[in-house]
Amino acid sequence: MTPTLPPHALPPQEQSDYHYADTAYRFDPEHTYPLADAPFGGFALGGRSDPRTGIPNQFLDEEINACAYTDLGTPDKPDADAHWHLRQDNIDSPFRIDHEKLRAGSLGKYTGAFTHIFALGYMGKIIFWLFFVVAIALTASEINNHDLESAIAYAKTGFTMAAAAVWKGCDFILARSAQKMGSDTRPVFELCRRTGQVRLWHKTERRIEHDIPFTEMAPIVEAMYSPTHNQYRLKLVKPGTDIKVDLSQMTGVSSSKGDIERMWAFIQQYMDVSLPLADVPAFEPFRSIDPTTAAYDRHTQRNPRYWRDMDDQLYKDVIRLLRQEQYQLFDHSA
Repeated sequence: MTPTLPPHALPPQEQSDYHYADTAYRFDPEHTYPLADAPFGGFALGGRSDPRTGIPNQFLDEEINACAYTDLGTPDKPDADAHWHLRQDNIDSPFRIDHEKLRAGSLGKYTGAFTHIFALGYMGKIIFWLFFVVAIALTASEINNHDLESAIAYAKTGFTMAAAAVWKGCDFILARSAQKMGSDTRPVFELCRRTGQVRLWHKTERRIEHDIPFTEMAPIVEAMYSPTHNQYRLKLVKPGTDIKVDLSQMTGVSSSKGDIERMWAFIQQYMDVSLPLADVPAFEPFRSIDPTTAAYDRHTQRNPRYWRDMDDQLYKDVIRLLRQEQYQLFDHSA
């Protein structure tokens, strides 16, 4: 069961190779946090430092315990990279969920086109490989026959060479389209627990456009009403400006106001370095790296492999209990 967190009862930092920046967010009851105007049809969320542990449904997947396949250099997986989270490709990835950053990315406006080109190149490679094999077989069977037939065979050989050239061309298309898909993917925003900053990238260029302290951002909920159901979208805005961070790109939209409150509680707990990370499978590989979380786990004597050692059935049972608990804690929001 998820414990109710005593707010800010833990030391903000311990000796570690990983340190929080001086700008890291810590709830201050004396600080006046900004409130944003309610959007049309929506509402503003007020207050900070909710001690309840909010866990969005995206982190409570009943189908698979992804953490069970993320072992860090254990004896049964000796080839596992114990420092994979420090790899440059992970650090620069447009999509990132770990102890330091929650980052959402975009596939880019040309990704769909590059995907189709990639598919065409792959199919072309298969088709022309078949033509190549057939042409070789026909040439071998007819090369010793009549001169006319030999001419036809040579023509088939020429076609085979052309097919091979096209095949290599398809190889080039595959490589280039895959490269373009990777370069077209870009970050959109990130929440950095270590620095307490909210960062936004430019909409069309791979550069940072805004870097704002979390303490200056206010949560709002935009509502989308329809005759059949309502949907709510959580955003962070900087009051007095047009700067908005659409958190639904990470958490999705919801038909429940309580679910939105759960998302906001989760974001607050993640950003507040005086509180541990939420105990969800996605964060287990990083709990020993984050100083406050490591101190909390030692204090509660948490099994460091709590999620990873679960079999599939136990995992599903625990997730269902967590969903029920979240349902009760956040006004029937699940």
